[in-house]
Amino acid sequence: MSLELKKFVEDLYKSYAPLAQSDLQLIGRNKEDNFRKLSLEKCQKLSPDDAKRVEDELFGWGPLAKIIHNKTVFDILIQGPHHIFFEDSSGLHRHNDCFLSQSSFRNFSEFLMDKANIVVNQRDPFGNGQIESFRVHIVRPPISEKITITLRKQRQQALCRQSLLKNHFLNESQNEIIEEILEERKNFLVVGPTGSGKTTFLNSLIADIPPDQRLIVIEDTDEIQVTNPLCSKLLSREICPESLKTVDMGQLVKQSLRMRPDRLVIGEVRGPEAKDLLQALATGHSGSMGTLHAQSAQQALLRLEMLVQMGAPQWSLHSIRQLIQLSLSYLIVLREDRQRKGIKEIKKITSHESFGLLVEDADLFRSKGIQSKS
Repeated sequence: MSLELKKFVEDLYKSYAPLAQSDLQLIGRNKEDNFRKLSLEKCQKLSPDDAKRVEDELFGWGPLAKIIHNKTVFDILIQGPHHIFFEDSSGLHRHNDCFLSQSSFRNFSEFLMDKANIVVNQRDPFGNGQIESFRVHIVRPPISEKITITLRKQRQQALCRQSLLKNHFLNESQNEIIEEILEERKNFLVVGPTGSGKTTFLNSLIADIPPDQRLIVIEDTDEIQVTNPLCSKLLSREICPESLKTVDMGQLVKQSLRMRPDRLVIGEVRGPEAKDLLQALATGHSGSMGTLHAQSAQQALLRLEMLVQMGAPQWSLHSIRQLIQLSLSYLIVLREDRQRKGIKEIKKITSHESFGLLVEDADLFRSKGIQSKS
């Protein structure tokens, strides 16, 4: 972007005195309208392309206008006004555009907060929200060195398992095991690192649930797609104005049990709600599922133990492991390679020993069962 255009934007802000001291989104409506009118008048002196770019900068997506609606772009990372990165199927790239001024970047941040219904200030220096198909996370100084914005795209249409099979996300044997898990209504967690496709895979499984079964979906960010009108979704509320109470995942799990669920779906198990979830699964609600950040089955079980301890520090490790074995049957582990997503392995939780929980390859466990029946 040319230095002349950057200077043009800076001069626009300087030409309207109130903006020298405050952000555009924070001044009065009439003053904002006057600024828009003044800006558009001055933009008439520019070429059509430059005028459109300046208008985007002041009142729209700015440098993101070129990539925000690109269907191949998954994540957008903004490290202050001058450093923008995006990820597509070929990897992470630096964007060849940036914000034209610090003032327009601050106003863009306010624009995002307003759209995503986020309040970020000295008291609450970070926030989470949603705009269209993007999850939005904003953190500001002094927690971060500069205003940092992360936009993560949600998949608009859930892929069916046949599509995943065709794309080699899973193989025939894994598909048969998953079919049995769903039909026999076994409880399971989808395990994998960030960006491994856990939510995408969970959405594909939900699409196979019979329409006469009531799912209650519990999330802290709206990601899981539910098309069945019999189902309900509950969203936590953790950062909110003082006049509103926070609603955490544990509370939602307890409320969901009063809603006559056939299955529970937890968007991500990440806190003390793990205790409430496992207790619910141990006493019914078979066929429930969720996701958990971990890189292997053993790491997932260790994390789960730690999360339950957060909610019930008085419980012994022996009791926690017994509860996990009673509650969960399978762990579906996804690959760590973000460029080649898919199922790495499916593990069956087989027993609880003095040194911990034992898991076995589900394919091997299934083969033993078939042999014993024959």
